[in-house]
Amino acid sequence: MLFRSWTSTEPVTFEGKHYQVRDVNFWPKPVQSPPPIWFGGTSPSIRRGVAQLGDGWAPAAPQLGGFTAEFFRESLDAIRASAKEQGRGEIRSGGLFLTSISENSKDIDATVALLNQKPDYAGMSLADINARGTMMIGDPDQVCRAIEPYAKAGVEEVNM
Repeated sequence: MLFRSWTSTEPVTFEGKHYQVRDVNFWPKPVQSPPPIWFGGTSPSIRRGVAQLGDGWAPAAPQLGGFTAEFFRESLDAIRASAKEQGRGEIRSGGLFLTSISENSKDIDATVALLNQKPDYAGMSLADINARGTMMIGDPDQVCRAIEPYAKAGVEEVNM
């Protein structure tokens, strides 16, 4: 249904096991035909889905309390190997990172102090928070340094 809605100029109806839609229009139409399909998420089923059906993988760092650059690299390698075994092409990679960027050190300190009030971040330093893989906080250089391990691990595109 989704693919037909990307190409059809007429409304699309679909009646499946889990959902039904009637007379759905989808505008504007994608520029690419078909558009690339990107998956988010870090679960094993999502990673299998990327290898089987996806064009890219861009998990959101806050999922499951963050993910390390090492987890990203290992997962991306496994996804790409599985895709290759299935005769599929290259899988692109990206990541969504929550960021707080400021040139003002007081703003940065206030953000860390606010996070330290949450049990999951209690007592964590700026470096600890950035290494956790859920948020990237600091001045532009600090945030770039925090993202760098992910770039080395294979993140090609970043959403902030």
